[in-house]
Parts: sequence; C-alpha cells; structure tokens
Amino acid sequence: MKVINSIFKSIVAVLLMTVIAIVYLPFRLIVPVRVHGRKNLRNVKGGAVVACNHFSNLDPMILKVVLFFNSFTNKFLGKVEVNKFKPVGWILSCFGIIYIDRSKIDRKAMREVDCSLKKGQKVVIFPEGTRNKTGSTDMQAVKSGTVFFAKKADVPIIPIRINKKPRIFRLTHIYIGDAYRVGDAGELSTAEEVGRLEEKMNSLIK
Repeated sequence: MKVINSIFKSIVAVLLMTVIAIVYLPFRLIVPVRVHGRKNLRNVKGGAVVACNHFSNLDPMILKVVLFFNSFTNKFLGKVEVNKFKPVGWILSCFGIIYIDRSKIDRKAMREVDCSLKKGQKVVIFPEGTRNKTGSTDMQAVKSGTVFFAKKADVPIIPIRINKKPRIFRLTHIYIGDAYRVGDAGELSTAEEVGRLEEKMNSLIK
C-alpha cells in the first residue's frame, strides 16, 4: 500500500509541477515578486533549512513558484490543521508539505524533516510558527524549531525575508541572505542561536 501511495504521490507531483509551469507567467504577473540574493540559495548544494517569515497562505505557493520552480525535492513544514480535509491534505503533501502537530512533540514529522534534510533536500520552515496577522511588517518572535532541525541534521540555515504581505498586483520583495551553520559563531545556547537567526532575518530588510 505504501508503494502504491508513493507512486501516486510521484504522479501527482509531476502533474502539479506541470500546472505550475502553465500558470507560471500569469501568476508572476498577478503576484509580482522581485528576488534579491538568489545566488545565496543557488550556492547551497544539498540539504538546508530555509527560514522565512510568514504573512499569508500564499507564501508557500510564491516560494514554490519563484524560488523552487525547477525542484521536485524541496519540502515545506506546515501545520497539521491544513490536513483536516484529507483530499486537499493529500494533494498538498504531494506538493511537498510535511504536516506537524504543534500541540505535541510530533516525532513522526520530526523524523521526516530530518530524513529529508539528510537526503539533501531543502525544507522551508516558517520560524515564527504562524502567520503574521498583526498588519505590521515586523517579525513575530522566532521559535527554536529551525535551529533544532538544522543542528540535528548538520545542515546550513538560509534566512529569507518577505518585505510585506503579498497582494495581487502589488510588488513584493524577497530577500535571501547568506547561509550559515548553527555553531559557527562558537558555543551558543539554543536561545542565543534563535536570537542570531532572528537578527540575520531582520538584517535582510534595512
């Protein structure tokens, strides 16, 4: 059964990429995005945690289309609530979403993220933990999960910052920073590493 499910997911993934290819230009016209520092993403070969702030449900689609258009292997960490309607949840899992239950220590999701990173895949994590609904462009408090996953899998973190909530026909800027590794600034506590990540993400918008 697992093999059949895996085959179906692969087929659906190809179909989704085909749909993205078809809608790529119209999508870029409707939701215009300018990317700064794209080379910082391209220069990282293999697994990495991509840490991005989070404004709207459009964010994963924008990142998929604008940054990972040619990649079948990237993943997104998303809340398990999205998976409540199983048909939609299954399709989104083909899209690359790993569901995590934030109400408990979700070991299954943690193993899947770790395995994906060690396979050389890039996993997008929204370290604020939820969408920013305040109306402010300032980031919310960063959670420790991003640091935990990067350290456990021994992969770099690539900080990304979206300048404001994406809207139709309004230009959105995405800033990609230099990749770095947890621990490369010396022996810091988890809280200090979280503060370091937050500082790096904030520095992308001057």
